[in-house]
Amino acid sequence: MDTPGRLRRLFDMRDILGIDGRKKVIICPLPGHHHANYTPSFHIFIGRDGVQKFQCHGICQQRGDVIDLVGFMSIPGYDPRNKKYVGMAMERLTDYRPTFRKWPAPTKVGLSPNLWHEYVPPARLVTRYAHSRGLDKRTLEKFKVGSKGDAMAIPVFEEDTLRSIKFRNIRPPKRDGLNYLRYWSEKGSVSAMLNYDVVKFTCLTVAL
Repeated sequence: MDTPGRLRRLFDMRDILGIDGRKKVIICPLPGHHHANYTPSFHIFIGRDGVQKFQCHGICQQRGDVIDLVGFMSIPGYDPRNKKYVGMAMERLTDYRPTFRKWPAPTKVGLSPNLWHEYVPPARLVTRYAHSRGLDKRTLEKFKVGSKGDAMAIPVFEEDTLRSIKFRNIRPPKRDGLNYLRYWSEKGSVSAMLNYDVVKFTCLTVAL
C-alpha cells in the first residue's frame, strides 16, 4: 500500500487541478469556498519540509497537501485530522479525475495601468511629511509615491499590475473633525498589499 510520503512525492497538485505548471496562485477550486469575488487566493508552494502544499488566503482558509486537496475536492465533509478520511483520499488520489466548475475570469482591475503617473512627482508638502517619517526621496521614487491635494498618493502593485491607489491625508483635521478622512482609495481600487511582488514567495519573516 502506498504511504502518504510516497504519494506526496509522486503527485503534483497542478496536474491534479489541470493547470499550468508555472502558476502558483489561482482562484480557489475547493467546493467549500463560497466566492464573494473571484480574486486568486489559492497558493501552491513548497513547505520547509520539502512537501508541496496549498493554502487559501481567501474565505475558506483551507490548507494541506496533495492528499488533502483530493479529500476536499471529492469527499463531503473531509477532515484532514480524521485518519479514515485521509485513507479514502489516498485511495482516490491515484485515479482521481476532478470535475471543476468553470469560474468566471477574475474581475479586471478598474484602474488605468498608468493612472499613478498623474500624481507624481509628489508636492513639497508631501515630500516634507515623508521626510518627517523617515522616507527619503529615493524611497518615494521606488514606490512611485505622489500627491493629490493635501494627500499622499501611494500606488499598490501585484504581479506588476496596478491594483490600488491609496491616499493618506497629511493635513490635521479641523477643530470639529467633521467629514475628515485620513485614508481613502481611488475609485476602482481593490484590496492589495504594498510591496507584494517582493515578499509573495519569501520564506523569511516579513515585518508589518
